[in-house]
Amino acid sequence: MPEEIDGDSPKKRPYDIEILKKTMRIIKNGPYSYLKLKNLCDNIYKDYKLNIPTNLKDTFRECSIFGHSPHNINFGNEEEGRMIQLRIEEIPHFDVIPWDYYAGEENNLTVENQVKIPIWWYKIDEKKHGTAKYFTKIPKKIGKGGKYYWVTTIPYSEEKGFDFKVSFDYSEVDNFPSRII
Repeated sequence: MPEEIDGDSPKKRPYDIEILKKTMRIIKNGPYSYLKLKNLCDNIYKDYKLNIPTNLKDTFRECSIFGHSPHNINFGNEEEGRMIQLRIEEIPHFDVIPWDYYAGEENNLTVENQVKIPIWWYKIDEKKHGTAKYFTKIPKKIGKGGKYYWVTTIPYSEEKGFDFKVSFDYSEVDNFPSRII
């Protein structure tokens, strides 16, 4: 949790702090079946009133009989809905490419390899080390111009996502460039 790490005042969180604390107390490492995960969630949210600020009920009423076509209701793109906004983006994010996807190859600097992370990860890294240790800006030549991509050495897997708790040293990564800005 950001403020516990950097000592700053509390930041806006996407989830209630009590739910996070309860989850940390209950969840254990190891595999989970769907039923076990469902029971875990039921236990965590047992006495919690969900306050989800969406227009889902209104959209359902408007669209259920002779309403809009599914094409007009469904998601417009990966991040936003056409008629229903499920998640309000209150925590700033930015796109990075995990080092394993980049691997020192300019042709791997593509939008398809980017993953969104909260910007506070970068800020913590910068504050802790005086400069960003786990992030670097890499240029890619495009025609006469160019574009920059952020690459991170924070360990990443498609199955689990980022492992931010692992300490990671640039010397462990072959061919990692010095900061390019």
